[in-house]
Amino acid sequence: MQTLYIDGGCLEAAMNDLRNAIGGVELEFDYLSLVNKFNAERAFYYDALPGLRDTLNDAKFQEVRQKKEAFFQSIAKENKLHVRTGVTRWERMGSANKEKQKQKAVDVLLAVDVVSDALKGNIDRAIVLTSDLDFYPVFEALLQSRVLTTLIYRPGHVASELIEVADGAIPLRFLTLLDCCEPNFAAKYRPIVLNESGPLLQQEREKAQTVVFRGHEIAVWQQEDKHFVCFYGNSRVVSLSKVLAIEYWTQGRTEALTFSDGSIYP
Repeated sequence: MQTLYIDGGCLEAAMNDLRNAIGGVELEFDYLSLVNKFNAERAFYYDALPGLRDTLNDAKFQEVRQKKEAFFQSIAKENKLHVRTGVTRWERMGSANKEKQKQKAVDVLLAVDVVSDALKGNIDRAIVLTSDLDFYPVFEALLQSRVLTTLIYRPGHVASELIEVADGAIPLRFLTLLDCCEPNFAAKYRPIVLNESGPLLQQEREKAQTVVFRGHEIAVWQQEDKHFVCFYGNSRVVSLSKVLAIEYWTQGRTEALTFSDGSIYP
């Protein structure tokens, strides 16, 4: 059996990055589609209910907590999906005495479940969606078992050691997340290949930001209709999102790209 273990904090951070990439629009996300995307037969979602903050009145806290509980219930109603929860505490951090919300027991719960399922023979492959190096011992332990591991990680936010210890590692790209959104919603932002082909035209170059990627030039510019065009290898794609247009050509990228105007992707 292939089982997907989802670090909810990591997934939410990746989804928030995608929201920002499409202009802050709320995602119409289908969690079951994510499970199916990675061919998992069962999935567990790990997160924590919010903790009461000193500066938050009880009525507001209950509102926030009920919203989170409703979110968990909506996920748990999906086939194959189960929710596992920890607790959250607010802690004062640093000399500025700022408050920061920290999850308790969530990571441990996920780690224990993965190892326990492996020892009980419940799984053949553990697919773990996380970027947290704290899970390194889990992957290392499973190297001594028959269970294969796949790491699904957030690009730019993961240590190389975690990638290396997994049997396989797959970046959680924006386009992957978009594929798990409601089809009509996703269609608005998914890059489309244009019929035009050939070298970059002078009028395109004049308004484009450029960078050399693996020996070829990438150029991206915005049209009057607010869509972005991204050129690579004599081909062009168009999208409402600049980031998604660039990612279409750079899905195998591991390095950051600095364009001619100083902007950095991602």
